[in-house]
This record gives sequence, C-alpha cells and structure tokens, in this order.
Amino acid sequence: MEWRVFRGSDAVREGLLSEHQLRNSAWAHLCHDIYADARLKLDHKLLCQAYALRLPAPVVFAGPSAAHLHGVPHAATYTDDVHVIVPPNMRLAHRRGLHSHALALTPEEKTLASGLHATSGPRTAWDCAVWLELGSAVAIVDSLLALRAATRDELTDLATQYLDKPWTSRVRRVFDLSDGLSGSPAESHLRIGLITAGLPRPLVRYPVELATGRVIRPRLSWPRYKLAVEYESREARNLDVVHRKQRGHLISAGWTVLTVTSPRAHRDFTGVAREIRRVLTALGWR
Repeated sequence: MEWRVFRGSDAVREGLLSEHQLRNSAWAHLCHDIYADARLKLDHKLLCQAYALRLPAPVVFAGPSAAHLHGVPHAATYTDDVHVIVPPNMRLAHRRGLHSHALALTPEEKTLASGLHATSGPRTAWDCAVWLELGSAVAIVDSLLALRAATRDELTDLATQYLDKPWTSRVRRVFDLSDGLSGSPAESHLRIGLITAGLPRPLVRYPVELATGRVIRPRLSWPRYKLAVEYESREARNLDVVHRKQRGHLISAGWTVLTVTSPRAHRDFTGVAREIRRVLTALGWR
C-alpha cells in the first residue's frame, strides 16, 4: 500500500491492513473507502486518482479537474470538487466532492492525462469556458495554450463546430481573450480585470526593440501609448534584478512603466485600474 491510492476494503480483505490500522496517520482518507499513503502530495490529482477507483469506465475527468491533469496546477486544488463527464444516459449517485455533467463526447474529445481518462485539451478549455467565471476560465486556457495541450487553431475549430450551442458566444469571448504567452494565472487575472474595467486590451509580451537592437518583452503593454505594466509577484520581489534593469531600458527609450505588486493587485485592484486609466488618458487614450 506504500505510495499508492487504494480501496480500504480491498486492503482489509486481503489482510494487508486492519480496519484499525486504516485509521492511523500513515494513511490519508480521500473519500468513501479510498485511502492513500499520507506521504503523497495532497493535491487535486490525488483526488482524481481516488475517484478513478470508484467511478465506472465511461466517466472522464473534465473542466478544471482535466486541466489540472493536463499540467495546470492552479486549475483546481485538493479542496475543490472533482468534475467529471458521464454519458447522457448514465446517472451517478450523489457524492460529496464530485460534480458530474451528463454530456456526449466524441472519441477525439477524450484522452489520457496523467494516466487518467480525461477530456482533451481543447475540450477541457471549452468546458472551463462554460462552467467557470471569466477570469478563472481565461487563466486556465492561457495555461493550456502555453503547455500546448491545446492550440489556437483547435480552439477556433471547436468553437466553430458548436456554433448552435447557446453558450458559444461566451466560449468565443474566453478563447479570444486567452493568450498562451501569459506568465502566470495572476497575470491572466490582472489582464482580464483591466479589460473588463473598460481599458483597451493590453498586449502580452509585446517585443519592444531598443535602439541597441535589444528586445524587451514587458508583461503587459499598450505600444501605441508606450505604456508597459510589470506584474511583480510576492516571491519575485527580491529576485527581480533583471526585470528592474529592463524597466530602466524601457524608460530610457521613452516608455512609461508601471509596476503592480501582487499584494496591491489583490487588495486594491480598483485603484490599479484607476491609475492605469489615468496614465493612458495622459498619454492620449480617449
């Protein structure tokens, strides 16, 4: 049972563990009758592995759960519900922590991700766009594009394929706002927040060529107004020497550079948007 996810009833029946031993701290109880070695990382993948032992074969992991399995850790955490898609004619008994969706999938929309049955990258992007709020959906699709779990052409083809669906306009908006160059989910949320606040859409990692021939790619920018916004995460604040030098080069080239720190973006986003709006207006945006 070491380093494994397993059925408690199987371990007891085979004499590997007693019911009393299952209750000690060596084993993590994940869901009904499912346990894991407590040394394993308690993340969303572990939850999916647990439910994979309980659910019938036609079921596939979907939405944020599938995104996590495709390599997007911020898509879902250990405390989030596990999302699955079941065939339209199948009904699952209600299980706490499990969110099931009765939908038809084509063979091309199913794959293996992290060793489990999951929706393909493009289908995962579609479901996240339908099920999640705008910022979270775009952040996940940004990451799927960056990982090449989905391509821009695949997303376009999928949106075209489902033109008759009532939520297609919402999905198209998520896909249009997504950008595989975004460096982190926090940057994605900042970008989408600024757009929904009514500011012009910033470009991600736009290449700014200096007179020396050197190219700098600020995280967000409005080249027409020579305004760049750099997002500074809490972890990077003492390690950002390179980016600080790049900001100096941009300023020397006539750009205005604003720095948005992670704490401020979370505590005072309205103030951040107001400041960027004020600077853009001063630079000629109307």
